[in-house]
Amino acid sequence: MNEITVWLPFVGNLRLDEPPENLEFYVMKSFHDFTEGTAKVYEFEDKLHYLDNLRKSLHAGSTDEHVRRLVCKRVEHRMEEEGDFPDREDFLCIEFMEHCFDEGFMPFHDTYYFGSKSGNEECLRSILRIIRTVVNYSEEEYEKLLEEE
Repeated sequence: MNEITVWLPFVGNLRLDEPPENLEFYVMKSFHDFTEGTAKVYEFEDKLHYLDNLRKSLHAGSTDEHVRRLVCKRVEHRMEEEGDFPDREDFLCIEFMEHCFDEGFMPFHDTYYFGSKSGNEECLRSILRIIRTVVNYSEEEYEKLLEEE
């Protein structure tokens, strides 16, 4: 199984298949530092921005690799369906650009395959713990957690 990590701002990379027991503390600290200096009225925007960064860190990799993968899939599909190599216009069309754009915003469940059901479950559980912590974050809960640590 590949080692799957997620990048948390101001904390760094954490393994999803073997998360620390106090994952919620790391997430709260990360989110607190991420939003430090931001007005309270922007809390919901900050939460969405943070979760979008989480999604992006799960999609990490070379943009070049992703584009090559999409082009190769397009060529394979065209060869199977029509038996000939696609024209240049097939890659410059709005439909293909729309597909590439959508791929850039892939949902969490399309991000990875870990190779084993147990690895998948632990990683997915970790992602859900992170999301739950961010969604339910409050400054009061963070202060309470700091006292416990």
